Amino acid sequence: MKRRKLHVIWLWGLLFLMTACGDDDYYYPSVKLEFVTVEAGEDGRIQTLIPDKGEALPVAEDRTGSTIAANTSRRVMSNYETMEEGAKIYSMKCFRMEVRLLYILCNRSLCRCLSRKMIRCIKTV
Repeated sequence: MKRRKLHVIWLWGLLFLMTACGDDDYYYPSVKLEFVTVEAGEDGRIQTLIPDKGEALPVAEDRTGSTIAANTSRRVMSNYETMEEGAKIYSMKCFRMEVRLLYILCNRSLCRCLSRKMIRCIKTV
């Protein structure tokens, strides 16, 4: 008798767990995570998002509420969604670019570059 009760309780518990796993009605937007250039207007709010591959998109909604210096542009990493009205920004991370000496391997020898943007390296070894 105890064994039968245990099986019935186990079956009801399993049935309860299976019915609790229903369909999720939450909508997950199709966002892109990539490096982009953002431009600000006169008030400092982000107005234009320019991806590396593609055309400039007007910002329809900025959920971050980020501001930068007025009438400037900045390179950022952003999570955004492309919509008919423009871009909807979900997150944004600004980077500070500094010019430093970088040592990298160029043609299997140690090279010194003046910045990350420099294409050719000066051989030091």
